[in-house]
Amino acid sequence: EFGMRLQYRLIENWSFGTGIQWVRRNYSIEFNYINDTLSVNDFDTISQLATVGYRIPIIAETRVPLGLGYFVSATAGFGIDIKPSDSYVNTDNYEAYLGRVRWASLPLLAEIGLFKEPKGDKPGWYIGVYWSRGIGRSIWVEQVVQFKSDYRIVSRGYLNSTLAGVEFRILLE
Repeated sequence: EFGMRLQYRLIENWSFGTGIQWVRRNYSIEFNYINDTLSVNDFDTISQLATVGYRIPIIAETRVPLGLGYFVSATAGFGIDIKPSDSYVNTDNYEAYLGRVRWASLPLLAEIGLFKEPKGDKPGWYIGVYWSRGIGRSIWVEQVVQFKSDYRIVSRGYLNSTLAGVEFRILLE
């Protein structure tokens, strides 16, 4: 993720924020196909699927002062994820498609971290962890596997997008 966020201080320890983020997600899809009649037992991983999208977070933040300009912050809210394109991979044995159910989806967002406030020309910093999970079905996936030249197996399903990670920010006044 890469982006910019604007925070509006409502009262001393509460703020409201929004912004824009560029989000790249890499997906790895594993499938295991067993068919006793055909004597087939196959397991494979499709790891080349990637999507790019944009997120507009809408969040509320509270902070607890620790002293000397340091704070612990907790953030919660939701976002608007916009996915402008689908993803497709094709090789000799398989095809994989990853697409959006709708142009936009609504993920829940949560963050917790430690930060140092910026002072004058000296920027501050933030380090924390984040988590988000899409509400409902936001991504569909289809994989097509070709066994020799005789058998073509198609499987379809839906994915809920869940993200978690460590985040570092530079804070400006």
